[in-house]
Amino acid sequence: MEIIKDIGAGGDCNSIAVSGFYRIHEGAINTFSESIGTSSQGESLIHVAWNVNETSGAGEQLAFSPTHEQLGWRRSWGGIWTPWRRLATAEKPAEHTVLIINPDFTAWDDGIAYSKNQFNAVTVQMSVMSSNEANVLIGHRVLIGELPVGYRPLRPRYSAAFARKL
Repeated sequence: MEIIKDIGAGGDCNSIAVSGFYRIHEGAINTFSESIGTSSQGESLIHVAWNVNETSGAGEQLAFSPTHEQLGWRRSWGGIWTPWRRLATAEKPAEHTVLIINPDFTAWDDGIAYSKNQFNAVTVQMSVMSSNEANVLIGHRVLIGELPVGYRPLRPRYSAAFARKL
């Protein structure tokens, strides 16, 4: 029994019917790499047929493109394949600390941290408290700190916050 099968030049990833591991060679068609506009040389593919008799055309494919460091996934039903979708492969984003510039506030717990993921979405997490006993309303457009350029939203965004006396 052959453990790894080859899909060579002219081979079609849409016509794979048997579950297994496949090596994709240059010139194969309907590959994940082809869908992202790169060479399929070195691509590997896992095909899982959903039926035991493997005749329904239903299944899933997971492709690995080590040369381009990307993963792709798609599924089929009745022989019709969905488009390839890229899967996230990022490391956990690095967290940075925001310097609190408003003297009415101090860091509490972990203070203020921000990060940016592979899709350029910025996350800000904050735990601050009033530095004094004054009734300072936290979160109502009060400047606490600033994010560096590249982490700032395109327009100001505000959200509700609440405070309680500990």
